[in-house]
Amino acid sequence: MTDTQQAGDLVLRFYATCHSADRDAIETLLSPDFSFTSPHDDAIDRATYFERCWPHAGTFAYLDVKELLIEDDTCFVLYEGAAANGSAFRNIERLQLESGRVRSVEVFFGRPRDEAADAASGIRALVESQAQAIRDKDADGVMSHNAPDMLSFDIVAPLRQRSAEVVRERLRHWFDAFDGGIGCEVRELEVATSGDTAFAHFLQRFSGTNISGMAIDMWVRVTMGLRRIGGRWLIVHEHVSDPFDHDSGMGLTRLAP
Repeated sequence: MTDTQQAGDLVLRFYATCHSADRDAIETLLSPDFSFTSPHDDAIDRATYFERCWPHAGTFAYLDVKELLIEDDTCFVLYEGAAANGSAFRNIERLQLESGRVRSVEVFFGRPRDEAADAASGIRALVESQAQAIRDKDADGVMSHNAPDMLSFDIVAPLRQRSAEVVRERLRHWFDAFDGGIGCEVRELEVATSGDTAFAHFLQRFSGTNISGMAIDMWVRVTMGLRRIGGRWLIVHEHVSDPFDHDSGMGLTRLAP
């Protein structure tokens, strides 16, 4: 195997390991003095890379190397990928190799050619994925689409909530209140994007039977604010509400589109 072939094999193994999130394998591929640079990271060291960047490994729907250009110990890589929610990206990276290991990576972020359409598609996939997690009574699945510091304006008290653990426990308590499955339907979803920021609004229906035997069938209004963080769309703000009757002051949960 030529030096160029060995370098190419090393680089392909590096990206395959990032996709599989094999920590033991990546440890053998990185130099002790490894450094990582991106628009968000300025030559961070190996330890900081594992703390800050490695948690994103294994979250990609796919990660495909399209082109390799190798000259001596320098390699330029063009690859395409998508986050778990379907949001696609296309990046170029410059890798410095040394003694059969990756010594440094410098990332140049990119976007697919049809960025707006891809962003809207990714957010629609996120909303549907979250709805499926509700049907499955999967609190972790719902929370996986939320930024850690998401601000929640829920339909129930308190006025606002920013604790991810509190929101998770409230979801689990709500799921446990249903006897059997939960119906979750999304209608009239609209998405607007601008760069790494997006808004979505829709009507959402919840149905089922609670543990007391009462049938539940209600529609709510949902507005989401999202940001693209580390290549993934995440919900940073969510507002859920019901209209109310101006005479009685009661919420109108029986309204339907």
